[in-house]
Amino acid sequence: MKRFLFLLALVSILASCAKKIPFTNAVREKYSLTADEIKRIQFYISDDIVLYKKESEGGRDTEEGKLVVKENTSEDRIIIKKGTPCVVTDVVGTNKLVVSFETNEKTLDFESTGNSEFRLKAETWTNGRGKITYGGVVYFASQGSGSTYLEFHLKKLKKYKSKDTVVKGRKID
Repeated sequence: MKRFLFLLALVSILASCAKKIPFTNAVREKYSLTADEIKRIQFYISDDIVLYKKESEGGRDTEEGKLVVKENTSEDRIIIKKGTPCVVTDVVGTNKLVVSFETNEKTLDFESTGNSEFRLKAETWTNGRGKITYGGVVYFASQGSGSTYLEFHLKKLKKYKSKDTVVKGRKID
């Protein structure tokens, strides 16, 4: 019996949770959201975003009668996991949101065309890889990052009141 009550309570809690849905201009218009209201919504990303920067430097020299070829490669990656919370720091027009994942000045842009989701925006996309400036540094977004969009929790509360009055009828006096 205890197990049944526990399962019933768990199902009730899970059923009452808000679900994540994509943020679109249609949602924005349906609920008449202002820029300030959008900035107070907790957003999440739908998929992983991987930003990377690869730098190589090399040279050649001769040491003790030998040719020495030097090659240094460094790769810097920023990984933002699916479901990472973020906030909108700026609303630009009706189709662009500036989003921050950290408390510093590093932001990413998300853009919507028409009533579609707000998807990761890059300066250019080539073969599915986007050129993106993050924190003043140019990175490249991994393939597939362009399909990442913003999600948020939508919780609908409905109240319904009902009052029943049973009429007993009236008899002649």
